[in-house]
Amino acid sequence: MQSLNRKTFVWGAGSKLRILLSYLQMIDRNADYVYDPFIKEIKYKFQGIHFTSEKEIKDYATLCDSFVVAIGGEHGKKRQEIALMLKSEYGLKSLTLIHSSSYICNTAKTGEGLMMMPGSVINSFSSLGDNCIVNTNASIDHECVIGNGVHIMGGAVVTGRVHIGDYSSIGSNATVLPDIRIGKNVIVGAGSVVTKNIPDGLVVFGNPARTHKVNI
Repeated sequence: MQSLNRKTFVWGAGSKLRILLSYLQMIDRNADYVYDPFIKEIKYKFQGIHFTSEKEIKDYATLCDSFVVAIGGEHGKKRQEIALMLKSEYGLKSLTLIHSSSYICNTAKTGEGLMMMPGSVINSFSSLGDNCIVNTNASIDHECVIGNGVHIMGGAVVTGRVHIGDYSSIGSNATVLPDIRIGKNVIVGAGSVVTKNIPDGLVVFGNPARTHKVNI
């Protein structure tokens, strides 16, 4: 695959891709082939090939050596599933895209496919799984353990020694207090303050955050 001129396959053509185009340019990459069945036309400046047919995925993916899954929001599980498929079926490498103003402590460990937006922070001895997003001015403090497909949204604060399970999302400007454990598939609403452990599959919001069972 490495002989194929550094072509990049992108899954998703919405706002996330628009933001990430400059990140790709920083590492001398382009969004060469972009698949999104829900967007018929990309309305911002774009130089790659956009397609909507699932049947063409193989045709374009086999021309590439790397990929980006440009899907944000509360879709961490889908992001993870797509990434695993592109790796296993086409042998593509997951790209990590980090803004120059972000900070990752040298004692932290991060997985594949990480996206870090401006001003985001990962502090000492924290670890993140694959396909996580740390959004603008969000921070993950010391000794946290973050699962796969987690999205820490803009301005959120994850304090020390917090554990967050796979595919959970922490809403904009939310705060998770120290030593809290958040399960898998949890949604923390914007501006919430999480003061106690949250089991799998719940939506929490408020100050203090209260839980509401939903089907995810």
